[in-house]
Amino acid sequence: MLDEIAEMRANLSGRLRMGAMPSMSPVLPVLLQLVRQKHPNVVMDVRFIGNDAMKIGLNNFTLDAALTYLDEAEFGRRNTIKIYTEKICILVPDTEQYADRTTMSWDEASKLPLAMLRPSMHERRFVDSVFAKVGLVPEPKLESESILHLMFQVQFGGLCTIIPEHFTRMPGLHPGTKALDLVDPIVSQDVGLYWSEGELLTPIASALVAAVKNLNKRGGLDQILSRTSNVAAPDWDATLPPLACPTFAVPQKAERI
Repeated sequence: MLDEIAEMRANLSGRLRMGAMPSMSPVLPVLLQLVRQKHPNVVMDVRFIGNDAMKIGLNNFTLDAALTYLDEAEFGRRNTIKIYTEKICILVPDTEQYADRTTMSWDEASKLPLAMLRPSMHERRFVDSVFAKVGLVPEPKLESESILHLMFQVQFGGLCTIIPEHFTRMPGLHPGTKALDLVDPIVSQDVGLYWSEGELLTPIASALVAAVKNLNKRGGLDQILSRTSNVAAPDWDATLPPLACPTFAVPQKAERI
């Protein structure tokens, strides 16, 4: 009741308890900034956990919302809203071998010395399912739970890795690395916000949902990810400004797997 009164006074406070997949850490600041701009007294409590822990958190109300893949079969039926589409790419050393390349097939990627996420992680299972679809089983040279560490392995260790494309823009490519679009097939996953079923919605969760809906009306996070390599404190009370960005090859149609 106190939170609802504070919200009506435009003075909402408390903690926004957010669960998220680790691969979504670069885009979270953009979403949470939308809430902070309207409710500066709200404290952001971000927990990078798996889907099972997020489901439990939503069920027992220890989480207000969760950011993960829109996969009803894995996460169950809940209130959801799409935020962006996650494409994946392959990160390779920026050497003469790849100087004229903008794309790479999954077949070619399977033959490279790969650094990959651990098999227990959702992102790795998705990548493995794509390889399996084309009859391939990669043999990684290194496994880790950290995407940033995989990127460092490309930068300093001469390996290659498969990562969400938004990591090439936020935080950006590391020196000495190059991103190529993965093709044959082109795949993607939709990412969205989940919150508890029913009409019970805390004021803090309501503020986040409202911010995401407003973002989608302005073109959504997909537009930001396709236009910029560095997003720094955009003014969401104004029209999305033109942003300078490098040129990336963006596929016209992505296959859902």
